[in-house]
Amino acid sequence: SNGWLEFRRVLFRSRLVNENEGMSLKRSKNKALNYMKNNNKFNKPIVVKKGSLVIVSGHDQYAAAQELGINNVPISYLEN
Repeated sequence: SNGWLEFRRVLFRSRLVNENEGMSLKRSKNKALNYMKNNNKFNKPIVVKKGSLVIVSGHDQYAAAQELGINNVPISYLEN
């Protein structure tokens, strides 16, 4: 199966709300980038609030996906 789609819920990255845009994520983003390049998949889904789609955790994965031009990202909903 396609590694990028191994999580059940996949959403367009552009639909997610990143409230920590200015946050310095360099080290964790690079770690996520290396993982994605080596394994061709995400190591964990991006956790978002159901409804608002605000990112709760996985900002590093989000930033790495952005840099790699990946539009479909695995997400996990946090029930409000």
